[in-house]
This record gives sequence, C-alpha cells and structure tokens, in this order.
Amino acid sequence: MWINNLVNFKKVYIENISTLIIYPKNFTEKLPVIFFYHGWSSNKDVHKNLGSFLACNGYMVVIPDSINHGERGTIDYWQGESGLTKFWPTVLSSVREFSFILDYIKSNYIIDEHRIGVSGHSMGGMITSGIIAHNKCIKAGVIMNSSGAWVEATLEIIGDQYKDNKDYIDKSLNELSSYSPINNINNFKNTPLLLLHGDKDALVPIKSEIAFFNAIKDHYQNKDLVDMKTYDRLNHYITEAIVSEALQWFDTYL
Repeated sequence: MWINNLVNFKKVYIENISTLIIYPKNFTEKLPVIFFYHGWSSNKDVHKNLGSFLACNGYMVVIPDSINHGERGTIDYWQGESGLTKFWPTVLSSVREFSFILDYIKSNYIIDEHRIGVSGHSMGGMITSGIIAHNKCIKAGVIMNSSGAWVEATLEIIGDQYKDNKDYIDKSLNELSSYSPINNINNFKNTPLLLLHGDKDALVPIKSEIAFFNAIKDHYQNKDLVDMKTYDRLNHYITEAIVSEALQWFDTYL
C-alpha cells in the first residue's frame, strides 16, 4: 500500500496496553504527539486511517486499546448491565493509563515533550477531557461527539434505565462526580480545546457538551482558546469535516 511508503506502523504493548503507534518516515526533527482514544465497542485498529492521515501531516499518533476493547478483551457492550457497570471504569482506567503510555513514548521515540495533544471520539472524547483535566502536560485537545460533563451525559445517555437502577446509578454517579472534567474546571489552564459535535447525535446528546463548553469558556481568560463547532443533521459519526477541523486545530495550537 502507498501509505506504507509515508508512515511507520508499530504495535507495542505498554504495561500490557495494546497500542498502535503511527509516525512519518524519514523525519529529522522531534515530533509532536497526538494521543487518540476510540469509543465504546470500538478499538485502536478502527482508527488506523485517521491516525495515518494525522501522521502524514507531521504528527506521531498513539492509539491505545482501552480495557474491555480490542486485544484487551471484549464484552457485550450494548447489554444494559455492561454499560452501567463497565463504561466508567473503562474511561477512568484509560485516564490513569495515559501517564504510563506517555512515559514509554518519551523513552523510546524522539518527540517534542512540550507538544503533546490528545483527542478522541465518543467514549474516547470523555477520556480526552479526563486526561486534560488531570494532566498538566497537554498542549491542545480535540473532543469529538462526546462530553466533559460526565454525570450529565450519563443521565442523557441512559434515559429510562435510570428509573430501573436508580440506587446503583446514583451511587456510581456520586463517586464519578469528583473526577468529572466539568467539576475540575480550574485544572484547565487555558489549554486550547476544540469541541466537535453533531446536533442530531442520538448516542451522546449534545446538551451536556454545550454545558461543558459554556463552563470552560466562562473559565478561560483567552476565549479564543476554546471553540465548539456543531454539524447540522449529523448523528454520532466522524466525518471528513470533523477530521479536517481537528487537524487545523492541532496545526494551530500544537
């Protein structure tokens, strides 16, 4: 394939985390790095083309499998109990694992440690907002069809399931609340952040992301460093326009 003449593909295992690393061939300078996180029921290999596109534009792209996904095992993702009991542990695990993966990349590749970006789609966008909220090293971020208001998003997503599992959900969301990015706004130190969302997203409704955007914008001193773009009639998909906006954001701020 022609793409193999332009970029390198490496599959590695970092603390047993199966990870795809894509970077341009014949580079001579330290590379900026973009971490990309997949969504619920997806895996790292699904985003190989997206990673290749970013790598062709001068970035090292690091795509890990989250627990319960890809090479790290699978579950019945859309069975009600799995979603209620496994989703947020999966998100929080990926947020914690970020530092392990970053340390590995620093130790094994020539990168610009001052130019670390993070992005993700759906669940991966929630991981992205969590990483930015709890790591000071992030230079720029892009969140696709997701939400940094974790509790609010959960209630929107589960809908009628809440009535049937109220006690369990209330307990889980109470524990989750302290980690939620919208409740850690002070940790966002004017990090350039772009939110991209379809206005007809049926899986992660846009309402909670608008709340997160407003909270971030109120907090930022430089309002130009946070932006939200919505797409008419778009459901829960990554489009060419979304990828183009993400690249432009990273080219500007990373």
